[in-house]
Amino acid sequence: MAIVQTTAFDPAVHGFHFRNRFSGLDIVNSVNIGVGSLAELVSENAPFWKGWGLCGGMSWMALDNFYADTPTPDLEQVPDRDSDLFHELVDRQIDSFRGVSLITWCLNWQSRSEQRPWWDPRNTTWKLTMGHWPVVKQSIDRGRPASLTLIRTRTNPSDNHQVLAVAYCEDASGMGELELYDPNHPNKRPTIAIRLTGPEAGRSAQSTGEPLRGFFTWPYVEDAPSTISPE
Repeated sequence: MAIVQTTAFDPAVHGFHFRNRFSGLDIVNSVNIGVGSLAELVSENAPFWKGWGLCGGMSWMALDNFYADTPTPDLEQVPDRDSDLFHELVDRQIDSFRGVSLITWCLNWQSRSEQRPWWDPRNTTWKLTMGHWPVVKQSIDRGRPASLTLIRTRTNPSDNHQVLAVAYCEDASGMGELELYDPNHPNKRPTIAIRLTGPEAGRSAQSTGEPLRGFFTWPYVEDAPSTISPE
């Protein structure tokens, strides 16, 4: 018999209704890094800057609203860069980085293999992911969605992704599943399937078909960023 546990967080109700896709220049301007016309030139000509995500800001602000019992804005288009909502999302995105801690963790995980090569004694991404599975379950068991970072790549850290795990199940066959609020897929309930036993324990895949090398829980906070160790 499968074990099923869920929170009261409903992605279609508590999540944002617009897709996580913002102009690169808008975000550069919003954080006031002072690069002026150079930022505009790069944004207009480099594909890397064409679109940015605020997945961490959207996930954490949705969670803020959930805990405060505050309705999610009924908005189906990305907010204007001059709006309070946009600036709040940028602020929460920065909060989710916890200084440079999130980037440090991502780079650490990106450098690892899914299965251990003979020359690398470190834990694999599958092994590390298995260490976070019980943490996700404990959070959901308490009715609290778990903030997750999904490792998708070996190269560009910005290709990784932040979501909320809002429910889980696991069955006797050794498989588990997480239901997500994913800012890339508004009003939907994408899932992550994970192998829990055997030589491929920790191997995971997202129902949307996006690449997934592993995932870790990330401490949700409302106060100032802090620095934490990658392991």
